Amino acid sequence: MRKLLLFPVVLGIAYLGYLNFFIEKELHAVPVERVAGEPSADPVVEGVEARLYLNSLRQKAGLPTFYANESLEKAAASHASYLAKNRADGHYQAPALPGFSGKTPADRAVKAGYPSRMVKENLSSGNIDFKDSVDGLFSAIYHRFGFLDPVMDEIGIAYAEDAYGRRIYVYDMGNYGVAGLCSEEERITKGRYVTGICAQSDKKISSSRFEKVLDTNRKQSKDIILWPYEGQDDVPPAFFEEIPDPLPGYSVSGYPISIVFNELHFKRVKVVSFRLYSEGSGEEVPVRLMDSANDPNLLLKKNQFAIFPLERLDYDTNYTAVVNFTSGFKSFEREWHFRTRSFDVDILKVASNSAEFKIEAGRSYVLYLQPHGPNDLLKNVVHPRGTVVERIDANTFMLKVAKDVRSPVVIKAGKRTVRLDLSDRSAQ
Repeated sequence: MRKLLLFPVVLGIAYLGYLNFFIEKELHAVPVERVAGEPSADPVVEGVEARLYLNSLRQKAGLPTFYANESLEKAAASHASYLAKNRADGHYQAPALPGFSGKTPADRAVKAGYPSRMVKENLSSGNIDFKDSVDGLFSAIYHRFGFLDPVMDEIGIAYAEDAYGRRIYVYDMGNYGVAGLCSEEERITKGRYVTGICAQSDKKISSSRFEKVLDTNRKQSKDIILWPYEGQDDVPPAFFEEIPDPLPGYSVSGYPISIVFNELHFKRVKVVSFRLYSEGSGEEVPVRLMDSANDPNLLLKKNQFAIFPLERLDYDTNYTAVVNFTSGFKSFEREWHFRTRSFDVDILKVASNSAEFKIEAGRSYVLYLQPHGPNDLLKNVVHPRGTVVERIDANTFMLKVAKDVRSPVVIKAGKRTVRLDLSDRSAQ
């Protein structure tokens, strides 16, 4: 399960009273089983590797890197441990359960010594390693926007394993400058201020200083943040599910494409069109646009936009995204390119309910069973002994048939039947 928590900041005016509250929204991304690898055994090493990998993605997207923060790491570790001990999911902790360290991410961060309550949390479970966790969170649109927030610049990463070997990864993010403001002894007697962001929730911070701190990171970020970034390859072709669901009625669709407009450069933006084109077919890909106005869960900000291809993208294919938008009474167009994931083995693509292929025994292949609809997920695959079938995602499998298996081999998945006629290169 993958989740993200958002804490909005509240503005007030001194002498006129102020509001002091925060809203919590909990998100879950449904993990997809992938081929197992060899994860790092040392949690400290894995945490460093996770941050380096996440920073490499942020840099390529044009964002400042995350710096490690000991308090945030301690908070992340406490929550990962809590979830593992109690076989639980989610951002909230119950005081009666073992390992309780605070109800919310902000509570846990403050208890761990972090001076600010402006904390975002991403988490996932069931992943094989940190890369799988980060990649999965980037495929889930709400969580992606959390990692691509220009304002956040420090992070604590931790993971824990429960008694069944399930891994839980927790990412707690904050802002160094805001934490610094919360550590100061500034006294506000007049003018605009923000409240509810510090460990002392009633502490008032000058709104001008607060915005200046946030603008520091915005100045270090690109004016437009694209995902996938320009020239990115190995992009997953599919999006599965996220809770709350950004694409109701679809259990499988194409990998979402997104754009974030830096608020330092764009105060108001209207997206006129957001299109996707496939180099493979030469045609426009049918998509659904999601923005703050039509987001079914009302989680997107006004500067965040995404499109969901209504069908899975093709493997090993170049795509072009084109956004036309207006800002400040001017019209703009932005075009960029990316390439979907490829494999170093042949792909056996099954488009109908039955297919037949001639393959070599002892050689690996990718078996891709193209979805027949928006909810066509293959949960069970039946295959004979001597045939190894490892799940890559809900429609894609790594396949290898041993040389001593007799031909033909029949594989069944849902309503599909795949016949494999074998040849042995060594016998030729």
